[in-house]
Amino acid sequence: MNKESASQVYLAQDFNCAESVLRMANEDLKLGIPEKGLKLVGGYGGGFGCGMTCGALCGAMAAISAAKIELRAHEDPNFKAVCSEFVNRFQNELGGVLCDDLKPRYQQEGKRCLAVVERAVDLVEAYIRQLDKK
Repeated sequence: MNKESASQVYLAQDFNCAESVLRMANEDLKLGIPEKGLKLVGGYGGGFGCGMTCGALCGAMAAISAAKIELRAHEDPNFKAVCSEFVNRFQNELGGVLCDDLKPRYQQEGKRCLAVVERAVDLVEAYIRQLDKK
């Protein structure tokens, strides 16, 4: 992911954090999620609009799901561990998973939470590529 792409999607096109992460991962990793599918994460932005789980993390989890689930998550006995490992990486990299905890540290005037979006995209793309090598 290049920083210009993140700025274009998140800031210029005004997608929220979850939408931006999923859109960029979909494009960069060729996940094949159609436009209608990309809209499914719209309600995750801003921690579901109430400061709960970071929308960028939610968008990343949607990308992992799209990349790794054939029909249903329960078919893969390791899928919960895959998800848990990514959440741990996200938390270690950004210092939390809640929007209300991350926003005071990362939100900037005119840039919103661009730094979180950029880091989330980099993390999820590297993670999915790593899983694909296994």
